Amino acid sequence: GLKKIYLSMIREAPENSRMYILRDEFIWRSEWAFVFKKEWHERVSRLKREKNMQTALLVNDTPLERTKTAFYNSRKGLEWHFLPKNQPVKNFALYILGDTAGILSLEQNNLVGLKIVNVTIAENLKTVLATIWQKWA
Repeated sequence: GLKKIYLSMIREAPENSRMYILRDEFIWRSEWAFVFKKEWHERVSRLKREKNMQTALLVNDTPLERTKTAFYNSRKGLEWHFLPKNQPVKNFALYILGDTAGILSLEQNNLVGLKIVNVTIAENLKTVLATIWQKWA
């Protein structure tokens, strides 16, 4: 279900859009290894290229995420920053793209994914993330 939310957001995104992501380290867990497999990566990359999408990512400032700095810096179309060390997110991911927000709770044995298609909610969540981004302006 969480894969479907992500893919549908990308497929339905307007051209030249920017995806905003706020997340913890869940992506590096073994059960999410599929996102680095060739088939998934090529599919997502193709969709993003076709839509000319950019990504803005906020991640926790943890030792694990620090080891991924070179990876993030190598990604085309990605702008990223660490969240303040004293304000991490836990078992959580927020994706905003166009008029859609994907909210994921990654609590063990209790995964929840919500896809909200509402321009007001999406725009207000972008404003919240922009406030966090101002730290680096």
